[in-house]
Amino acid sequence: NAFQKSITRLSIRFGLAEKDMGLSEELEVLEQEKTLFYRQNVSQRKLERSEDEIEW
Repeated sequence: NAFQKSITRLSIRFGLAEKDMGLSEELEVLEQEKTLFYRQNVSQRKLERSEDEIEW
């Protein structure tokens, strides 16, 4: 019984560790998307700025 309990504890810990790993991977993806979005935003602004200059 004690053996079973420790196995259950281990599997719970392992499950939590897996969840943590999944979270950090998701965060990484989010971070990448954020930088992509930021870059697109910046280039979009540059385009708008150059269009404004052309108008003048």
